Amino acid sequence: WSLTTLDPLSPSRLVPGAEPISEMLETVGYFELDEEEDDEEEDETLLPGSGWPQQTGVAELEQMAPLTGSFVELGDEGCVVWSRTGKKLNSIQSGYARPALAAGKTRFVLYNRSGNELRVESRTQNLYTKQLENSIFLCAMSDNGTLAVVTEDQTSMAKLLVYSPSMEQQLSWSMTSNDGTPLRMAFSPDSRKLAAAAVTVSGGQVMTNLYLINLASGDPVSLVNQGGVPQWLGWTSASTILAVYD
Repeated sequence: WSLTTLDPLSPSRLVPGAEPISEMLETVGYFELDEEEDDEEEDETLLPGSGWPQQTGVAELEQMAPLTGSFVELGDEGCVVWSRTGKKLNSIQSGYARPALAAGKTRFVLYNRSGNELRVESRTQNLYTKQLENSIFLCAMSDNGTLAVVTEDQTSMAKLLVYSPSMEQQLSWSMTSNDGTPLRMAFSPDSRKLAAAAVTVSGGQVMTNLYLINLASGDPVSLVNQGGVPQWLGWTSASTILAVYD
């Protein structure tokens, strides 16, 4: 294992001049409600529940993610949202062959890694359901509701799409084989930047390109290129990114 800690805002940042990608895209690592809707949901999460422990209804747990005052569990047949007091807030039967989720503070995205549909859910209801043009590889959700989606692309290696909390497209980046395919993504704590670790193969070696994207400008900046597959990517502060490689 290796660790790479980067400060993308520092002048000293690094800027650089196997197995099939589809097999590595097996796991996924991560909107803001208007004030009235957020207050209603907060009231719902604080209602008394029956407490813990109890059966959550998920037989085969695949993923679990925290939400404000609650958490979401994903199983092979759908997902369930529970409040911290043990009250069931939502239950979704998606019917997806290979479901995955990524969560922010009050919303999460449930998507099909064998298809092109995704659902944006609050803790209590569906907000958006969207059909994309191509199959979905990976999603990430920011704390304020910005959504990043990586899909297949007919003319390039992959396409990175970023949507606003109201599901308006903000950014589109067609990534070449040299750019790689994002395997891990993480939004900054202020939701204004996106870090993406993209895997590619060069000279028979698996390499990872680490990018920083300022969502206001949309221009990706290459931070570092190194061997290995990213196992985890996150922000340890507002200006520091931690990447863990195998």
